[in-house]
Amino acid sequence: MTIDALRADHLGCYGYARDTSPTIDRIARENVMLDWVFSAVSFALSSHYSMMTSRYPSFHSVGFRGGGCGEMEAAEPTVAEVLSRNGFATGAFVSSSMLGAANALPLARGFDVYDEETTHREPGRRGELRRWAKDTNTAAVRWMARHKNERFFCWVHYMDAHGPYDAPHPFGDHFLEEAGRLPPRRLEVVEDGAIGGIPAYQIFNAKTDGFGNLLKYESNYHNYVARYDGGIRYVDSCVARLIEELVRLGIYDNVLLVLTSNHGEGLGENDVYFCHGLTVGLDQIRVPLILRFPAKSGMSRVRLGAHSSLIDIAPTVLDFVGAQMQGAQGVSLLPLCRGDDVHRFDGRVIFSEIETQVAAMDLEHQVIMGRGVPEQPQFPYRHPTAPGENRVTAYRGRSGAAPENVFSRLGALALEYDAGAKREAKAATPAGAPSERSREPAGA
Repeated sequence: MTIDALRADHLGCYGYARDTSPTIDRIARENVMLDWVFSAVSFALSSHYSMMTSRYPSFHSVGFRGGGCGEMEAAEPTVAEVLSRNGFATGAFVSSSMLGAANALPLARGFDVYDEETTHREPGRRGELRRWAKDTNTAAVRWMARHKNERFFCWVHYMDAHGPYDAPHPFGDHFLEEAGRLPPRRLEVVEDGAIGGIPAYQIFNAKTDGFGNLLKYESNYHNYVARYDGGIRYVDSCVARLIEELVRLGIYDNVLLVLTSNHGEGLGENDVYFCHGLTVGLDQIRVPLILRFPAKSGMSRVRLGAHSSLIDIAPTVLDFVGAQMQGAQGVSLLPLCRGDDVHRFDGRVIFSEIETQVAAMDLEHQVIMGRGVPEQPQFPYRHPTAPGENRVTAYRGRSGAAPENVFSRLGALALEYDAGAKREAKAATPAGAPSERSREPAGA
């Protein structure tokens, strides 16, 4: 299951103080939890496709598109296709129109059922359609009940932690009283995709005049974070209900359960508020990853400090069932989960990217390299934009400047990755063909 826009550090099991995730915390305590997991890109469609194909965006067909892939013929295999060929029933249940087949056809490949029914419109973007997690559960459980006596692969996608932060009552208001005890921090409204304030599609309690001009709105930063956390609490309750249904069907102890997110969410870091897709900073790419193996697998509970990527999920799932995927750039995490060699990936470098940035992460540090501004930028990206401009972060709670050799080594690897990505793009684009790019809604 993927919980859209879920930051790892807003879950209790990853150290968050608020009680946002009692169910997820329990699953993490009793099973396998990875501490430092990064998405390959910081927006929805491309990240999910990287997850399903085990390829970085520069090396798969969707690339940095945020949509407009309804007629795309993609060549790389997906995990659903591989499992389908190996005799698995396959079903997907997505909760947003931006992942519907008309917008994201490559994601649907390999699924016998691709359920994209929606229940309501976003309040701030009437063209964006969504489905509440409880309704996604209903559809997914109905399908799993039909296939409970056979091997199946089911992808359940939840959208309720994603902005606008409008989780149903009482969840949306769950943390507002606590937020009200904090000193107010007022923010201006900015255009969707801009930095420095609240994106227009996120605003709450808006009042306008007869001409549509904004007169009043909820401006307190802390209330938006509280509503974000309320969305997480709502999804957590739906995860609990889904597990109850798996138990009722008699299959909970027989399934491999993978819980993660496609990307994080900016909550003020680098002046990015309540949005994502603008940088590859840790706020937007660090995600949770929790695995619950079948009871008879012999896997013990363990918390792993190794760094890993969402492109590792498909190889891990396929390794578990004895299958493989051609062209995978990720690695199976099964050896780590078994405790065979917990230090085997210590020297590994993981990448994350958007059009204007590429990040390289080793076991302790992240270097972000600027790629410059594309000819037709999706959003006014900010940090950094100059090609070759690097910045480094020590992300494991350590402070102080990173050693110069770490900066140089990761910076060189980021440059090497970028060069390989450009070679791949040149090889995949016919001479003289325009570069395809479709606009994804801000924060999508």
